[in-house]
Amino acid sequence: MSDRNLRSGFEAEPFFVARSLVAPDGRAMHLYLCDDAEFSEVGSLLSKQVQSGAVGDYTARWFVLWVSEHIRRSYAEGGLSWEFVFEGLGLAPDRATAVALTERGLKLWKRPLDSNIKCNG
Repeated sequence: MSDRNLRSGFEAEPFFVARSLVAPDGRAMHLYLCDDAEFSEVGSLLSKQVQSGAVGDYTARWFVLWVSEHIRRSYAEGGLSWEFVFEGLGLAPDRATAVALTERGLKLWKRPLDSNIKCNG
């Protein structure tokens, strides 16, 4: 996955081609199952994008996928927080950015927004 793919539409992206998809199909995010290379590459690109303030649709799309995968892989127990998410990206927590990216990203993945997302720190 290149920076070009992070910025483009869904169609013909290697991530979707590898899963015989042309676009998100509305499944639960954790069911897309990123492999280690995808997870690492998306995390690295997201760190740069979020830190630079580039928080458009392409960043929102991959933020939601990466966060879901980060939780699936690394969350043990206790309260889930944006701090946990941003630590995984090597960034200082930014709740407003996280909420905005999540709201936008979930729409792009055809997923509903859990109303608790705005309440948790």
